[in-house]
Amino acid sequence: MSVCKEFKNKENELKQHSIFILSDDKDTDYEFYVLVDDEKNPNNEFLKELFNFLNTSNNEFVDDKHKEELKKWLGITDDAYLTPLNWLKIAIERYPYRLFVAVDSPDKYKKKALKNSKFLNQRICWIKKEELQRAFLNEKGINLLEIKKLDNDNNPTGENLINEFKPYQKRGILWLYYKWIEHIMEITKYSKINIHIQTRQEMNYFVPITSPFKEERRPSCKYSINNIGYIDATVNNELHIDFARHEPLALSGQNKDKFLYSQGYSGSQFQYNIIIPSTDNFNQYYKTMLFVENALFKKMIFDERFQNFYTSQTKKVKQKLICSGLIPVKEIKTKVKTIFNFDKGEGIVLKKENKKNNNFKIEKGDIKTIMGELHPEIYNGNYLYLLIIHQGILDKIKEENPRKLILDLKDSFPFIQITSGRGKPENVPKGEKFIEFSNIEQVMKEYPEDLILTKIAFKVIAKED
Repeated sequence: MSVCKEFKNKENELKQHSIFILSDDKDTDYEFYVLVDDEKNPNNEFLKELFNFLNTSNNEFVDDKHKEELKKWLGITDDAYLTPLNWLKIAIERYPYRLFVAVDSPDKYKKKALKNSKFLNQRICWIKKEELQRAFLNEKGINLLEIKKLDNDNNPTGENLINEFKPYQKRGILWLYYKWIEHIMEITKYSKINIHIQTRQEMNYFVPITSPFKEERRPSCKYSINNIGYIDATVNNELHIDFARHEPLALSGQNKDKFLYSQGYSGSQFQYNIIIPSTDNFNQYYKTMLFVENALFKKMIFDERFQNFYTSQTKKVKQKLICSGLIPVKEIKTKVKTIFNFDKGEGIVLKKENKKNNNFKIEKGDIKTIMGELHPEIYNGNYLYLLIIHQGILDKIKEENPRKLILDLKDSFPFIQITSGRGKPENVPKGEKFIEFSNIEQVMKEYPEDLILTKIAFKVIAKED
C-alpha cells in the first residue's frame, strides 16, 4: 500500500491532532507542509517542474502554461528570466517556509539541489517516505529522534523520552520539526548547538491567563534532542543560544563562550512566556527547536522606519538588536552603482559581485564597528537570512526592474518577504510573500519580540491576487 493510502486510512484520527491529509495544494495555510507524490509521474504542478528541473539537464518547462504564468507574474517578456527555476522561485511562495518533499531517496535529491540551485537547496527539506510513515503512523514507538536527559557532564543518558508521548502523533510532529532543524543545521554547518536560559529558580513566574502554554516555576531540567543540548550553564568554547535576564551575556565581555544568539530578556516581552521553561514537555521540546530556528535565521530589514529606529538608538541597544539577529540594511548596490540607499544610513550593504551571476555578498563594516571585539561569531558566522524589504523602497528604484531584482536577490537570499504599513499594496510583486509592518514593529524596541516575528514569518504564504 502506498504512503498516501496509508495516511488516507488514518485521516480522521490524524485530523483530531491538527494533521490534515489533503488531496491537492489549494489550501497551504499551515506551519508545516509535506508534499508526497509519484516521483516519476507527479500530479502536483510544483513537483512536476521541480523533479524535471533536478532530473534533467535541459532548461525547458514541463508544461508551457507555467511559462505563460511566469510572464504574468513578472510582467516582462525577457527570455533570460523565463526559466523553470524562476517559476519555481515564485511558485514555492504559496507554501510556508517549512516545506518538505517526501521521496524514496532524499540524499539523491539533496545532492541535486545543492549542485543546481542554492535557492532550492535552502528552501526544500527532503525527507524519506518510509520515515514519514513510521513517524506518524507507528503507534509502538519510533527511533527516528532521540530525546534524552543529560547527566552532570551533559552526556545523554537513560531511555528515549520521545516514546513516552501520547497521543503518538505528537512524536511525528516533533520529528518533522527536527528534520527541518537538521536541514538548516546542515546548510549552516553547525553540528552541535547548546541552549542556555538563565532563570531565577527561587522566583515564581507571572503567568498571564492568555498564555498558550502552562508556564510556571519548574526544577532545572537538562536534555538533548539529538545534537541540540538544553543545558543549565554555558560551557566555554562551545556554541550557545543564550537568554539571560535583561542583559545579553555576549555583551558582558567576561566569558569565553561562543554565541550564535544572545538576548537579554524581560518580563515585559510578549515572548517571555515562550522563553521561560514549560511544564508541558511537548511544548518545551517544540520551543527548543524554535530557539534554534530563530538563531540560525538572521533578519535583515530594509525599511526606512526600522532604519530610523536603529540609528536613533544608543550603541548598547544597537548591540542588543544585533545579538538578537536583527540587522538593518542601509544599501543595495552593484560594483558600479547604487540601486537604493539611505542617506546617513547604518547597517549592512548588499553588494552584487558581478554581472555574470546574481551573487550578492554582505558587507558588515558598520556592524563590526558597533560590536567591536565582542563575539564576531554572532554576526559573522555561517547563517541563513530572512530579508524583509519595504514595498516603498521597491517603488523608488528607478534604474533596476524591482521584479527582476527580487529574483536576483533570491539566488543569494532565498527567504524574502515584502512589507508595508498600509495593508498590502496592489503593486507588491505578484506571487511574493507579504508580511504586515505591524509584525516588524514588534522588534523595534530594546527587548525585541524576534521569536514571535519568526513564528509569524515562517507561516506566511503568498496568496493569489
